Amino acid sequence: MMNGISSPCMTWVPILLKNKDPLQCLHDISAVNNCFPHLPEVDDPLSNLQAVNDPLPHLPTADDPLPDPPAVDNPLPHLLVVDDPLSELPSVNNHLHHLLAVDDPLPDLPYHIIIDILSRLPAECVFQCQRVSRPLDVLTTTPFFTHTHLNRATPVIIVQSFSQSSDRDIKLYFMDEEAKKIEATSMKLEFCSMDKKDPIMLFGSYDGFLLFRNISKWRSVFFIWNPITKQQVTLTSPRPFLYVCGFYFHPLKREYQVLFLCRSFREFEFHILTLGTKSSWRNVGSFSFPPSVERPPVIINGTLYWMVDVQHYYDVNHVYPSRKHLIVSFKIETEQFNTLQHGGCARLSRISLEKVHLLEFEGRLCLCDPATYASSTELNLWVLNPNTKWWFFKYILGLPEDQCIATWPNPFFVEVVHIKNGEMLVRQFGRLLVYNLHLGTWRILEKKGFEGDNIRALVHTHSLVSLDTHDDI
Repeated sequence: MMNGISSPCMTWVPILLKNKDPLQCLHDISAVNNCFPHLPEVDDPLSNLQAVNDPLPHLPTADDPLPDPPAVDNPLPHLLVVDDPLSELPSVNNHLHHLLAVDDPLPDLPYHIIIDILSRLPAECVFQCQRVSRPLDVLTTTPFFTHTHLNRATPVIIVQSFSQSSDRDIKLYFMDEEAKKIEATSMKLEFCSMDKKDPIMLFGSYDGFLLFRNISKWRSVFFIWNPITKQQVTLTSPRPFLYVCGFYFHPLKREYQVLFLCRSFREFEFHILTLGTKSSWRNVGSFSFPPSVERPPVIINGTLYWMVDVQHYYDVNHVYPSRKHLIVSFKIETEQFNTLQHGGCARLSRISLEKVHLLEFEGRLCLCDPATYASSTELNLWVLNPNTKWWFFKYILGLPEDQCIATWPNPFFVEVVHIKNGEMLVRQFGRLLVYNLHLGTWRILEKKGFEGDNIRALVHTHSLVSLDTHDDI
C-alpha cells in the first residue's frame, strides 16, 4: 500500500488464482498489459528528479508560462509495473517463442505470497512457467515449493489401456472427475526389448512418478516416469530372478531408493539401489518371507507393506507360510523386515490368499479379500488398529454383476484401487466403479475413448519432483 493505492503487482494475484487451465493462466497474465494501452514506460519512478544544484529549473516566467495540463487519458497510471516479468508472459499461441530475460525480476511481492499462489496451480502450468521465466524456474524448483505443491495437488485417476498399448508406446488416460474431463497421452519407452508375452504394465504411483514393469519372471524391467517433466529412468535387471518390489523416498538420507528382491532356490535376498547424482547398489541382507510383487507396496508412516508370496515361499521351503506371517513389512529408516498376522483370514485357502491385496484406509493398513475365490461381486474389508495390532472387520461390499472378460496381465479380476472421503474406486474386470461406503451405493465411471478396453487403473498426483534432486521432498 502506497499513498492509499494498492501495489500494482497485486493485479496478477486473482488472475492466477481463478484459473486452473495452464495455458489459460498464461494467457490471462499476458492480458493484463492490454488493460492499460496508454501508459508510458516507467522504468524508474525517481529517474526524473532534478539534480541538487538545479532545484527549480522550470519555474514559469512571463516569456515561458505554464503549459496547458495534458488530458487525463488514464486516471490511474501507476497501477501497472511495466518491467514486471509476469506481464511479459506470452499468449497461448506463442507461449514457447518469447522467453523472458534471465535477469528479469519477480514482482515486488513477498516470496511466501508468490509461492502460495503458484503452489495452487496445476503442475503443468507451473512447469510451463519454469520454461519461460528464469526467476520463476529458480523459485519453483526449491525443495519447499516442490513439497508444498505436491501436498496441495488434486489426485486424478490414471488408466492404462492394454488394448491400445504396444511394446514401445504405452497408452494412458488421465480422468479428472472434478473437472469432468479425460486427457489421453502416451509414454514413449526409451528402451524396451519385450515381446507380447511380457507386456509393460502400469505398476504404481509415488510422488508424481508413474511406475511401470514387465511381467517376465526371467528378467525384469522397471520404468520410472514423470508425465509432467517427462523425466524417465529405465532399470534393467542385471541377472535373472531379480525383481523390483518397492520405490520410496528415504527421509533421513534425502534420496530415492529402489528395493529389489532376489529369488534363489534357497533364500530371499534384498538389495537397495540409490537413485540420483550419487547412485549406489548394496545388499541389505535376506529375509525368510518374500513379498508379493504383483502389486506395489502400501506405504504408511515410513513402512512398506506387502502380502507374502505364498507360492515362492513354498518353492523354497516346501511348506506354505503359517497364518502368523501373511504380511511382510519393511521399515525405511532402519531397513528391517518383519511380518504381521491376520486372524480374519484363517478361513481362506492358499489359492484364496493369492487374491487378497492391501491398501491404505484413512492412514491405516487395510486388507481386501473376496468373499470366495471366484467372487467378483462381494469384497470384505479389514482394517488394522495400529495401537493394538488387531484387525477388525469394517465393510462388506456388494458389487453389480459384470461380464467376465480377459483381464491379463492384471493379477486380479476385481481389486480396490483407492479409498478416500468415504468413496472407493474399484476395478471390476474392464470397468471402473465408485462405491460409496456410507450409502452402500455404486456408480460406473464412463470411459470415453477406451470403452471396451482391457485396463489397469491407479490414482496419481502430478508433481514437479525430480529424481536428480535429493532434497525435493
